[in-house]
Amino acid sequence: MTTPLSTGSAQGAGHLWERVLGFTGQPVPGGNLTTPTDPNVLLGYAHSSMVAAAGMRHEAEVDCSDLAGCKHDTALYLLGTNSSYFLVSGKTWLAAHSGTVTPQTITFHVTIVDSVTRVPIPDAIVSVYYGASGPSAMTGLTGEASLTVPFEANFTYSLQARATGYVSLQASFSSAATRAATPTELGTRLLVSKTAVGNGTLAGTVQNVTTGSGIGSAGVSVRRSDRLTPIFTGTAGSNGTYNAGSLPAGTYVVSATASGFVAGSAEVTVAANVSNVGNVPLSPQLSAGQARIVLTWGTEPHDLDSHLRKLTSSGVLEYHIYYLTKQGTNGDNLDVDDVSSFGPETVTIQNIDPTAQYRYWVHLFSGTGTIAGSPTRVTLTTSAGTLTFNAPASATGSDWIVFDIVNGQVIPCTGSCNVPPLAPSEPEGPKP
Repeated sequence: MTTPLSTGSAQGAGHLWERVLGFTGQPVPGGNLTTPTDPNVLLGYAHSSMVAAAGMRHEAEVDCSDLAGCKHDTALYLLGTNSSYFLVSGKTWLAAHSGTVTPQTITFHVTIVDSVTRVPIPDAIVSVYYGASGPSAMTGLTGEASLTVPFEANFTYSLQARATGYVSLQASFSSAATRAATPTELGTRLLVSKTAVGNGTLAGTVQNVTTGSGIGSAGVSVRRSDRLTPIFTGTAGSNGTYNAGSLPAGTYVVSATASGFVAGSAEVTVAANVSNVGNVPLSPQLSAGQARIVLTWGTEPHDLDSHLRKLTSSGVLEYHIYYLTKQGTNGDNLDVDDVSSFGPETVTIQNIDPTAQYRYWVHLFSGTGTIAGSPTRVTLTTSAGTLTFNAPASATGSDWIVFDIVNGQVIPCTGSCNVPPLAPSEPEGPKP
């Protein structure tokens, strides 16, 4: 029996179909549904066998046909744990149910390093915010930390990192449509030392990822990574270049838009007393079935290469696209092979074959440093949206396996991702 902490009025019966947290497909009678008198009272109900806990997201589907004033709502909140819990839609009481609560969670892994020396920063405080709150962890000697939070598909989380003597970092990232069983890699993040007091200049190019050329008249904005308000807005020149001028040392987000292209952004670290490059690659709009893979990195290593292998349903190699064999079958193609830092290096799949198996990986062809320390990022864009993959700190060898596509489903690599793939080895020396 539930006891309202504030007076409410009966609203009739309703039904709730559980989708997650261990309950499957059974309608749960709503019982006596009431609305707190104070619309701001979210924790307006209690139960003798549980302690109300704040706002863990829960996805469910509400049948409002017999509930006055109710509307369909798939963003519900789990207010209790253990043997009983309550669900509310907005500020409206919906249902109570007993059972074992097993929330879905996801673990994120990140490495924090000095922006100039690339030396790991121990004892940095890293937080991942799920809405207004989230866990924190301290980095170890290798600068690494892992944090576990409630999982929600396609949800925007916030990453914060701070360390004594460094400018704090804040960045946003989105989860995938499905929960990964192993830690999701957020890559290597750079903190700027406060001893590097001063300004650096920031300029770059808004680039067409399929040609490498600049996109004229693209809209550009720059904001600090821990702020939402832009400190620079402008329009790229006819060759796609922009110049944000002199900025205090720190981490910034450069965003760009252009007609006919998918909007994009890049996280850029501005170092003091030097010229900093902040290129923003944009992908032309895609049709259903198409996919575009874009590889970007930093100054070093000098040259990273994209590799895409396709096997038929019977396991026969159909193609291996890379700089020596740029053309695949059915129009699949290495659009751009960048050999002078930063990227983009782009591969386009014209129509994903649901019966085939694809594997995409990155190879360090030349230059100093490591794939992870660059830092290196891969995006996979389809008509449904964009997935981002950051190189893990363990990507210290010459190869980083990024993902497979099997039966039309993207499967990120979470195991031994620096093991050389089964594919022809690259020749040494200059490229043709």
